[in-house]
Amino acid sequence: MNNIKFNKNINIDIFIQKKLRWGNFSFDDGKVFFKGEKDFVKEIFNKLKKNKYDLKIIKKLLFQFNKCSTAIFFNKRY
Repeated sequence: MNNIKFNKNINIDIFIQKKLRWGNFSFDDGKVFFKGEKDFVKEIFNKLKKNKYDLKIIKKLLFQFNKCSTAIFFNKRY
């Protein structure tokens, strides 16, 4: 279990079962948990970071690159 703390005193407990084979990697001072194609997920997150996590751009990218992948991202800000 990973305990992630946010600047606004919000705690979120994450429980990712190993038997479900979630992958993970560090990104932008945070952590990404994912299922699917790792390179595709990294590509999406690089584009999100490049666009400063703008919600309109995130929505557009997710519709544009609709694949069978899932990702959960946490860092101190997002």
